[in-house]
Amino acid sequence: MKPENTSSRRFSIYCRICGKELSVPIVILHGLVPTIVLHSLVFCKEHKRQFARRRREGVSTVQLNTAWRDLLDNWRERPEELDQETRKRKKASRLFFSQRYEDWLLFRRDYPRFLTPREVFRGIGSLLTLGKIKPYKASAVLRPKKGRRPRSAPRLVRLGDSLAFNIQTGEIRRFIDVMEDEVLDDLRGIRPAPGQAEVAAFWGNSAPTGMRERLRERFQQQVAPGYRLLISELVRLAPFWVYGPIGNPLDLVLKGGGWEGGGSDEIGGISLSFSSPRFASTERHFEIITAKANRRNVYYPPEDDEQHTRDLDEWLFQWTHLSDKQREQVGPPAIWRGELLIDEETFSGEIRAWSQPYQLAR
Repeated sequence: MKPENTSSRRFSIYCRICGKELSVPIVILHGLVPTIVLHSLVFCKEHKRQFARRRREGVSTVQLNTAWRDLLDNWRERPEELDQETRKRKKASRLFFSQRYEDWLLFRRDYPRFLTPREVFRGIGSLLTLGKIKPYKASAVLRPKKGRRPRSAPRLVRLGDSLAFNIQTGEIRRFIDVMEDEVLDDLRGIRPAPGQAEVAAFWGNSAPTGMRERLRERFQQQVAPGYRLLISELVRLAPFWVYGPIGNPLDLVLKGGGWEGGGSDEIGGISLSFSSPRFASTERHFEIITAKANRRNVYYPPEDDEQHTRDLDEWLFQWTHLSDKQREQVGPPAIWRGELLIDEETFSGEIRAWSQPYQLAR
């Protein structure tokens, strides 16, 4: 029998292997919070049986598959020295197969982040707002005691761990509190994963290492001690060429700069800002951003991503504080596409320019 004040409806999900549509009920309790509890592994009946057999009988190296969420535990050819890694650790997932890179097998462990009561109630409030359901109003008012409680410190970030095993040499490597891209960069010899020596004791430990926060603070002190940006130091640390004007064209004077990434992450972009007495307003200054080509906020293939192009145009209008009335005057941009020779390097590019309400270009 269905309890009073409940209702249900169907919700479609799909088998991870064959894509077959499945249907499960969502129970809505007291008309307030939609609740659905699903395991991340969703299979149809046939593939559910196969999944259980894989977990029971194990799989070979060539059978390891991310779609089945195979574990280090059920890898049949696992070397004995990795048996200790199959035991369950507190507040951590099992080591699951994440990918194969050349002769390396990568297994990854996550540390699920549990929500605080405040975050849970905030999420419930969002659901109520989205569903346009008015919450029940309490008849009593709870008043806090005098004096405010001190704000809690921000929660530190704890990323997952990766275990890499080389099937040719038998080498085992452990990476703590890392993104998988950082693991691959290390294995490829591009750059070592950040801070591994200082966090070695945190393998399998769900406690935040604080590594990224320390590296970020250390980087901040290196390039901007006392909040005074040392541009020469920032440029020295960049893994790419950084460009700027030669001399002082248009009486431009360097006013400041900034960066993306840094600390535990590779510097992804550096911006240099210039101003000139020729400009009527200090808001209208000149900025050069040099960045890695995969940074979507500065680079895009114009012919492939029209929506992103429009988003970048809109960002320019916001950055220059155009009012709604001024935006009506903007109109379509004049577009130039071609090649530029900069410091003996040939670049292909696009310039988008507007003449109203005043000259803008990107």
